[in-house]
Amino acid sequence: MAAEGAAGLTKPVADVNALQRRASDLAREAEVITRRYDRWIWVRYVALWVPIPLFVLTFRYHLDAWHYYVLGALFVAAAATIYAIEMRALARRDRAIEAADAARVAYYDALREARA
Repeated sequence: MAAEGAAGLTKPVADVNALQRRASDLAREAEVITRRYDRWIWVRYVALWVPIPLFVLTFRYHLDAWHYYVLGALFVAAAATIYAIEMRALARRDRAIEAADAARVAYYDALREARA
């Protein structure tokens, strides 16, 4: 009977340890993804807001009227592309954070059940 009790306690403890490792791994992965997102967001916005307006300001006396329409369309297309990339990266970051939170909650629930 004592062997069954000991074996019964070993399995939940192993599950709790596995859940703890999974929660830790997912938290680390979420942190890496968040750091990468935070680092590249500025690069994306600088790539959008600097080149085209700088070009317009630099060459404004040499541009014809139709050039402004072309550059405006280019600016809108670049903004839409950056926005699409940004939303995809943001969704990926949010999924990683939610997975880490869910794993942490599962670990704490299993730990609470193992102690009860």
